[in-house]
Amino acid sequence: MNQIIRCQQCQDSLLVFIDNEIEDSAIFNEIAFHLQECANCRTQLEIRSEEHTSELQSHSDLVCRLLLEK
Repeated sequence: MNQIIRCQQCQDSLLVFIDNEIEDSAIFNEIAFHLQECANCRTQLEIRSEEHTSELQSHSDLVCRLLLEK
């Protein structure tokens, strides 16, 4: 991905970006730079980040309930 990334490529990578699971620092930086320039992708990042956080909290709550039942 040496060329400047497009919105679709950025949006396809948002969850791994949020989780900091992109091992290639050049790709990580390209996404970060794209997010600085693109309001639409920043909005998608905020939405997905909130959804992801909510999903993780739900999983955490479930695990806690299951552990308390034992």
